[in-house]
Amino acid sequence: MVKQPVRKLETLTANSKRVIELIWTHASREKRKNRPLFIGFTGHSFTGKTTLAGALADHLRSLSIKVQPVDMTNFYRKKSDREGSSNPASNYFRSFFDYGYMVRELIDPCHGFPVRKKLRHLEPKTDRYTIEKTYEIDCDTVVIVDGPFLNRVEIRDYFDYLVFLRMSFADIYNRLLEYRKTSEGDEACEFYRAHRFPAEGGFTALNPPELYANVTILTQDFDNLELTFFERYRTIPDFNSK
Repeated sequence: MVKQPVRKLETLTANSKRVIELIWTHASREKRKNRPLFIGFTGHSFTGKTTLAGALADHLRSLSIKVQPVDMTNFYRKKSDREGSSNPASNYFRSFFDYGYMVRELIDPCHGFPVRKKLRHLEPKTDRYTIEKTYEIDCDTVVIVDGPFLNRVEIRDYFDYLVFLRMSFADIYNRLLEYRKTSEGDEACEFYRAHRFPAEGGFTALNPPELYANVTILTQDFDNLELTFFERYRTIPDFNSK
């Protein structure tokens, strides 16, 4: 459970390079003994989660720090394992991502033990588990997870540091229109309009990010990002009880 009240620490603006340095300065303080540091980048579609997660990974590699990126789009469930509700947004939120699989295979085994394993992931176009990725994690690794809904109740407390990216929906929609010009066209855009946007908006309304994130970042302009840091309260998962 999150304890009240949540304390706002500071708000400032910076360019993307400085933002990455600030995130690492704050996140590195959350490192726990004999355990990797788990950092999550979450928020709405088109807010720059993958861009900033990748920039942090590059920054840490330049400091000779071990990094293991984790992309939640690799943890899709097969169509047959998703809910059959008539509400597309509910289906997307409840059953597209297999968060439990990521926790079982990557997070739980890391408590005091190095992990090196191959995981099979779904290829969405064929709906078959044909993608293989190798993950290497030890107690000195920074694991950077990029994906939606990382502040949902069943997973948020596994993260040592949680970054929430936000934008106005008008700006998100404008980025969707740009995406439409260079992607798979109307079908892909309709998926965002019917599934992702309603699910993300509804979830954020019920779960304000300032209650669960260490920092929120307004990402309309990557040369002038607005960061708000919070004192985050969380329940530390008891790995020994699993």
